[in-house]
Amino acid sequence: MLSKKADGSPISRLNSPQLCGKCHKLGGVAALREKNNPGMWEKYSVSVHGKGVIKSGLMVSAVCVDCHSTHGERAKNDTASTVYRTHIAATCSKCHEGIEKAFEKGVHSPLVTKTDKKLPVCSDCHRSHDIVPVAGNEFRRQTMEECGSCHKEVAKTYFRNLSRQGFKDSATAGPRGVPIATAPTK
Repeated sequence: MLSKKADGSPISRLNSPQLCGKCHKLGGVAALREKNNPGMWEKYSVSVHGKGVIKSGLMVSAVCVDCHSTHGERAKNDTASTVYRTHIAATCSKCHEGIEKAFEKGVHSPLVTKTDKKLPVCSDCHRSHDIVPVAGNEFRRQTMEECGSCHKEVAKTYFRNLSRQGFKDSATAGPRGVPIATAPTK
C-alpha cells in the first residue's frame, strides 16, 4: 500500500476527492442514501475547495477528510460527527484560523445571542459542498438568499448599505473584507 504522501496513492490529498467520489458521485452507492443532498460530490468539485485541489492542485484546499475525518465518518445529524451543527465552527477553523473566535463574538453565536431559535452556523451561510469565492457576486446572491430567509426586512437594505461601505468597513470586515455581523458594544 502506498503512503498517503505518494503521488499515486488514492488517499493523497490530490487523489482523495476522486476516491470519495467513487461512492458519492450521482448514482454512487453513498449518493443513493443522500436524498437530501443530491449531487454532493459534483457540487464540491466545482466549489472553491474542489477547484483548488482538483483543477489547480493546491494542497491547502479542503478535501473530504478535512471536514468529515479520515476514519469513522458519521452522518451530519450524529452528535459525534465533525459536521454536526455545534461542531461546524471548530471544523472550519482547522483551516480558517480565527473564524471560530470571530464567530463566537458575533450575533449568531449562542454565547452572544440567547434565544430558543436556531442560530446559523458556517455551513448555513457558506453552504457545505458548493462554496463559492466570498468576493464574487454569486456569494453575495447566496448570502442574500440565506440571510433573507430569516431576516426578510433587513435583507431589503443589507446589500445596499454594504455597497455604500465598499464591502471594506474595517470595523465589520472579516477575511478578505467580508463583513462579520458583530454584537453591539455596550
